[in-house]
Amino acid sequence: MPRLLANRILTILCFTGLIGLLLSPSQSNAKSSVAVSSNNQDYGFCYDIKDQATAEKCAMHYCTEASDNCKTVVSCKGSGFGAVFQNYTAEPGKGTAISPKSSVTVAVCDKKTTTSARDAAEIACKKASKEKNPTLGLVYCYEKAFWYDTVEMESKAATKAPENKWCDYATELSGIASFEDCLKSLRFPNPKKDCKQKAKVWCD
Repeated sequence: MPRLLANRILTILCFTGLIGLLLSPSQSNAKSSVAVSSNNQDYGFCYDIKDQATAEKCAMHYCTEASDNCKTVVSCKGSGFGAVFQNYTAEPGKGTAISPKSSVTVAVCDKKTTTSARDAAEIACKKASKEKNPTLGLVYCYEKAFWYDTVEMESKAATKAPENKWCDYATELSGIASFEDCLKSLRFPNPKKDCKQKAKVWCD
């Protein structure tokens, strides 16, 4: 009788563990990629893509819309911040555009913070500019694109829609003060969808 009871308890525990495994969310990192043209003036990037091959194909597609010769320069498998910096197009009050032959486009991804992504891309851009044309004086590089690859949560159970909330951590990461400000921001391509996703990932 005790052995039968023990077997029943073991069966219940195993069944409960299996159900929990099926219903618990599994984590998968979103993928990103950047392609740059051979003249270093055009680029294409895609982020939050489910697989690496699709991310690279997507980036190449957007790059080749502007240029015939493109290649993948950055391809990241993990979640994090990414940025594209370029020295070719000038911005008001920050110097003039350099010669096209000296143009440089640099990208980074998979960085832990907004600051580290921007700093890494800008430093790499300035270094590449100097290496390409040592006679350049003061080098300017400008942010052309910025994104965040989220960590996607996949589950067999029905998922609850993210709440429209914003937290201190979201403000620190994005520089956006509130969810309402996020909806008005140009930071994300689809604010209504992206702001909810960011709030869910950063604040839960």
